[in-house]
Amino acid sequence: METTIEPTNEANEDHIRHRAYMLWLEEGQPDGRAEEHWHLARSVAEAREDMPDAVTVSKEKQNNDSGFRAGWRPDFSNLTV
Repeated sequence: METTIEPTNEANEDHIRHRAYMLWLEEGQPDGRAEEHWHLARSVAEAREDMPDAVTVSKEKQNNDSGFRAGWRPDFSNLTV
């Protein structure tokens, strides 16, 4: 049985390496978790590859006053803590 592995471009590999390093730092530099950080960073990179580069919103939705608008802020003044 032959296994083929698609070549990973160097920029993607550098991104994964950097993200794995950042995860390691964020978790307090634990010993023995390099593989876990690598797999997590790689999973995130692969998920991003599957995402569309941009989302198109129709003019109708952009002009719809029932949705969120730029500059809109929620009113939390009536909330108690």
